[in-house]
Amino acid sequence: MIELKGSMKTISNYMISKWGMEALGATSRLNGLPARLHKQFPMITHEKFSEYTASVSHLQTVWLMLGLFIVVFLVLADIGLHQIESDTRSS
Repeated sequence: MIELKGSMKTISNYMISKWGMEALGATSRLNGLPARLHKQFPMITHEKFSEYTASVSHLQTVWLMLGLFIVVFLVLADIGLHQIESDTRSS
């Protein structure tokens, strides 16, 4: 959508939405779709994003990252649930 630079690009790697958008863009072959504006004005170039590369290796990387998010969230949920079980405060 927009190009991030510097620390914002680093922070974006820890956002699940980045990887979800990459997966959607790659599976729908977003870079290969003609832009409606490009049809009306051929002199405007259609920008292609490396994040939406429709290749097997790129999609495997994206799915691996999404899988890592799932594992991390499951571990955090398990830790949180075990802390509830061991809570000795009276209610």
